[in-house]
Amino acid sequence: MSPHLFADDISDIDFEQLKEAGYELMILDFDNTLEPWGSDELSNERELLIRRIQLIGMKVVIISNGKRKRLRGVDAFIQGVDVIPEARKPFPYKTRRYLSKRGIKTYHTVIIGDQLFTDILMGNLLGCFTIKVNPISEQEFFWTRLMRKLEKLLLKFIKNKTVLEEMKR
Repeated sequence: MSPHLFADDISDIDFEQLKEAGYELMILDFDNTLEPWGSDELSNERELLIRRIQLIGMKVVIISNGKRKRLRGVDAFIQGVDVIPEARKPFPYKTRRYLSKRGIKTYHTVIIGDQLFTDILMGNLLGCFTIKVNPISEQEFFWTRLMRKLEKLLLKFIKNKTVLEEMKR
């Protein structure tokens, strides 16, 4: 359940370092990772971020549990970016199928998201490198707001455990 790395915002991540470490694919959660929940398009700032990731030589996929029609404009907006809508995270089936069809190994894949119980859990089930970012907005789906309370408790435990492990080294 624990992410491999924490970042305040997706723009704080060192994508060059991830590329140097051998990662080829960035799977980015859409809602509250790239854009506020309910958005149906990418901001100029996020478009530039995605283009920068592509210029480094990595492929970018946007994933969401949201409906296909809401995200229709996103994949048309940036060339070379695939969108996996209605992903049913945390279940890894759609993402595993996507990776398999393209011959991409999970150990060459990074999944970045704002939720432990969907994005990070799915990434860990797949065997991908996972990065947990803080949500962009407090406005969220009702169920997500409930899960955030449990997530907050779990994150406190995870972060304390990580600190203790570092102190033992």
